[in-house]
Amino acid sequence: MDELDQLSAETASPSPEFSVEGVLELRRVCAEITAQANRTIDLLSNELDAMLYDQKPFLESIKQLALRSHQSRIRILLRDNSRAQREGHRLVELARQLPSNIEIRRPAEAHCQQSDELLIADGSGYFRRDERNRTLGFASYRNRLQAEQLGRRFEEIWQQGSNDSDLRRLHL
Repeated sequence: MDELDQLSAETASPSPEFSVEGVLELRRVCAEITAQANRTIDLLSNELDAMLYDQKPFLESIKQLALRSHQSRIRILLRDNSRAQREGHRLVELARQLPSNIEIRRPAEAHCQQSDELLIADGSGYFRRDERNRTLGFASYRNRLQAEQLGRRFEEIWQQGSNDSDLRRLHL
């Protein structure tokens, strides 16, 4: 199936959104959605929840995507970096190692009070949850219409955000 046929199939028959409950299921779904990405990952998070984003399957998928092509793009919007700095986070370390493919920004102050979290793969698959309910989320492996709607919101926040200089390491 070529890319045009795949796009038509995704648009014509999107997979339904389903609920994801419990730490293990949340972790599994985030890793699977990330693994399906061929070009882009967009992640909006309050503090890069380690139970989801500092896990080997998730990190391996991010790394493979970043190394697959110079056109791969992984964008992370991180509202609060204090925990990642204090406790260390392997996703932040990976971003430091692969800065041309992984970029971390801080949202503008207007977007820092929200508590939603998003993970979007190739504008098709997504995971979303409200950070206040850490063990319940919603996802779809293939729903271009909903993923693009979430992606437009992510893009708006991304454009208004700024580079997170606190997470950079100076190499001397």
